[in-house]
Amino acid sequence: PASRGVLFLVIFTQMAKELTFPISDLLRKPMGTKEEFFIDIKPDLGDDFTLKSSIKGRVVFMAMHDEIHVEVHDLETSISGNCGKCLKKYSQKIEIPLIEREFFPAIPKILGDQEDVFLINKKDMTVDLSEVLRQEILLHFPLIPVCSKSCKGLCPKCGIDLNKKTCECKKETTADKPLAILKQFK
Repeated sequence: PASRGVLFLVIFTQMAKELTFPISDLLRKPMGTKEEFFIDIKPDLGDDFTLKSSIKGRVVFMAMHDEIHVEVHDLETSISGNCGKCLKKYSQKIEIPLIEREFFPAIPKILGDQEDVFLINKKDMTVDLSEVLRQEILLHFPLIPVCSKSCKGLCPKCGIDLNKKTCECKKETTADKPLAILKQFK
């Protein structure tokens, strides 16, 4: 029997083959017990983006009083997308140092925003991190994805790729921009 305040630490270092983790053993252990997994997997996380490389990181589960605390450390992956300026496919590296979430057996009554509640699958006593990782990758994706900081994009008139060629289109003047005169009044 353990006295109060003693933290139990049980670390299982395993390689996860998917993003669903069994937690039935962890729930039977004392509060503060930890289990650790390493992930290196290329799951399907939906249609929001395409993974170019596998997701790598370290996942730590901790038994708490009425929930499971989950931490994902040093998550790395690459995603592919289209540049917002020139429309070419490119690859973007995503690095997330820490993700923390709580998984509950049922929706807590005291929680205000129930949209961000993650539940333990009580049928098979597992925790699925797919949605957590999908949301975090989306949050770390650039608002306006560009292939490079120096991308010139496409000409708005003829559509030529300005990174490869220059076009003969007439550049906009202040006459084309009626509100440009407001810059004079500083």
